[in-house]
Amino acid sequence: TPLQPEPADPEAAVAFKTFHECVDEFYTTLEANRAAEQKAQHAKTVYDKVERIRADQGRRVEQLVSEQEISERQALLIEANVELVERALAMVNTMVASQIDWGELWREVKRQQRIGHPIAQHIHALDLERNEIQFLLSGSLDGDDEEGEEDMPMEVVPLDLNLTPHANVARLHAKRKETREKTSRTLTHAETAIKQAERKAQQDLQKFQLKQTIRRVRQNWWFEKYFWFISSENYLVIAGHDNQQTEHIFSKHLGPRDVFVQADVAGARTCFVRNPSGSPVPPATLREAGTMALCHS
Repeated sequence: TPLQPEPADPEAAVAFKTFHECVDEFYTTLEANRAAEQKAQHAKTVYDKVERIRADQGRRVEQLVSEQEISERQALLIEANVELVERALAMVNTMVASQIDWGELWREVKRQQRIGHPIAQHIHALDLERNEIQFLLSGSLDGDDEEGEEDMPMEVVPLDLNLTPHANVARLHAKRKETREKTSRTLTHAETAIKQAERKAQQDLQKFQLKQTIRRVRQNWWFEKYFWFISSENYLVIAGHDNQQTEHIFSKHLGPRDVFVQADVAGARTCFVRNPSGSPVPPATLREAGTMALCHS
C-alpha cells in the first residue's frame, strides 16, 4: 500500500522504495517457502529410504543372531537328552530299514503315540526325504532346574538319521559357527550399504537444492530505468526522467510506428507509446499516456 498503515506492531510493516521491489520480495518469499516445503518433503523421502535400508539390514542381522541362538539351544537340548535321542534314532532307523511305506510308517508312529509310547510321544514330524525327523525335546539347559524340567515347554529339534546324537550336536554347532560368520559379513555389508545410501542421499539433496535455487533479485527490463507502465490495452508507455533520458529513448528505442505523446502545457513530460504491431493505437492508451505526461510534468 502507498499509505503508511498503523499496525498494532510497528515492526509488522516493511517499507520498500518501489512497488516493484515489494512485489519482487513478496513472490520471492512465496517461492522460497514453497521451495523449502519441497526440499523438506524431498529430504524426508530420501532419508526414509536410508532408514528402510537400515531397518532391512537390522532385521537380517537379528534373524541371523536368532538362528545362532536356536542352533545353540537345540545342541544343548540334544546333549541334555542324549539317551532319549539315541533310542529315537535307532527306532526310526529300524522302521525305515524294514522298508515300510513312508505313509504307513507315519501312521504307525501316530498309533504308537496314541497308546503312549515314550519315544513316539517325542516325534513331531518325519522328513524322510531329507533323512530327518523333527523331535520334541525339553530340559534345563544349565542343569540347575531338574525338578521343573517336566513343566518346561517342548522345542522342535531336527535330527539327522544318519548321525549319532553327538554328531547331530556337532552339526548344529557347525551351523551356528557358519551363521556367526555370516552375521559378521552381513554387519560389514550393512555398514557399507548404509554409508553408501547416506552418501547418495546427501548427493541427491545437493542436486535438488541446486535445482531449487531462487534468484532473489530478478533481472530488470531495459525500460525500468525510465518512467513506465503497461496500458490497459497492453501497450508499453515510457518517459525519461530528464531530457537526456528522453533523447536516449528517442534515438535508441523508438521505431517509425511508435507514438509520441505530450501535454499541451509548459514543461510537460514527453511520453512514448511503443507500437511494434504498427496498428493504430487505441484512444484509451493515448488517454492513459497523456495522463502520465500530465502527472510527471
